[in-house]
Amino acid sequence: MKKNHINIDLRLTGGRLFAEVLYGIAIKYKFKIIIVGRITSYTSSFFAVLKECLQDHAEFIETEEEETAINSAIDASYHGALAVLLLSSHGIQKIIEGLMKAILSELPLLIINIQHYFALTDISQQVIQTDLEQICYGGYDGLSVPIMAFNKGENQIKMIIASIEIAFQFMTPVVILVNMPSLLETYSVAPRQLESIVLKNRIFYSFYRKWYLPASKQSQYLYHINKNQLSQELKYYRTKFNEIAKINQLYSLEGDRSATYGLISWGSTDIIAETIFKRLLSYDLSFCHIHLKLVHPIPKKVISIVQSMKQLFIIELNTGQLARLIRIKTFIPIELIAQMNGDMFNEDDVIDFIRNKILPAES
Repeated sequence: MKKNHINIDLRLTGGRLFAEVLYGIAIKYKFKIIIVGRITSYTSSFFAVLKECLQDHAEFIETEEEETAINSAIDASYHGALAVLLLSSHGIQKIIEGLMKAILSELPLLIINIQHYFALTDISQQVIQTDLEQICYGGYDGLSVPIMAFNKGENQIKMIIASIEIAFQFMTPVVILVNMPSLLETYSVAPRQLESIVLKNRIFYSFYRKWYLPASKQSQYLYHINKNQLSQELKYYRTKFNEIAKINQLYSLEGDRSATYGLISWGSTDIIAETIFKRLLSYDLSFCHIHLKLVHPIPKKVISIVQSMKQLFIIELNTGQLARLIRIKTFIPIELIAQMNGDMFNEDDVIDFIRNKILPAES
């Protein structure tokens, strides 16, 4: 007699989703996972979720300072563990020096940065929402770290897995930017998605660069090189970083890539941006919607797509960090749609703003 199987989706918060993916990887690949972080009002609940889910499959280290946390994570990664560092916005600038050390030492390290998400009332508070730019420009010239953004839509699991794959394939720290609403919101996840977590095999056998120095001498080499050697090293790191930008499937595209106008979103603005994009099409406007999962470096295919567009509209829940990054890469006129009052965008207001910018130019 044939049995009927009932497929019931799980309802998981964003924080629990992170934990389940790490649990699946720990079990399947026998990774030793070490979670490190300074407990703050932003990281405490996430820390608790990870402890509840991972239990005997991870070690947890709580520190008093962010500087101690990054050094502990570096030590864990150096000794072969999958190290996960938890941070909130205030802690980014405190770990920059340690982050540079991790880049130079080529250590695969996952950094989950919980961005502050509330109404900003003055300029001093707006500095808190510059996590992306602090990571991009706060370190040494020539050294950069890839930055992924956690979104509210589908494929969060693929984004987390892609972050881990990049970390190991390119032997680099990877930063994942999230905000508290994204961690607390619940998502529908099919059980088979968690059961079929797979990392690309090549990341364990084909490292970006083979070290021929004994491990004990790597740091000595990196910190005692002359000017010419340093120039070569920085060139190597830039080349490696540019290779990351060539990876496919680190963005999603809706609509015609040859459209006249582009709507770009990242992080938790994906769902509202998708709704706005569909409404723009109903007005017979030539638009495509690009949602970035990798926000630094900006995927090369995205740059090539937007180069031919007349204008870009970038929707962000911050001071316009992504808009400033894209301006550096392109010469296309950009209109920033930003909001920092702690609320999500009003669809009608955004539609009216875009139409008022476009229609006078086309008339």
